[in-house]
Amino acid sequence: MKTEIIERNNVYPCLMKSKSGLIILFTEEEIGTVIIGNNTYKSGEFRDGWIMSRFHKFEGKLIIEND
Repeated sequence: MKTEIIERNNVYPCLMKSKSGLIILFTEEEIGTVIIGNNTYKSGEFRDGWIMSRFHKFEGKLIIEND
């Protein structure tokens, strides 16, 4: 029998999404930049102190390109 465990220790950077549709690129716990904004936060806004319990891991595909 052969077994192998591969753990990913580096959680960050990662994209996370809120219920309101806000998508943040987190570089560390509670620290990140808004990628997709909403009425309160604009794209590109950097902030620390995000409340992590309000976000879940974004599993979709995000394509960024110039027009």
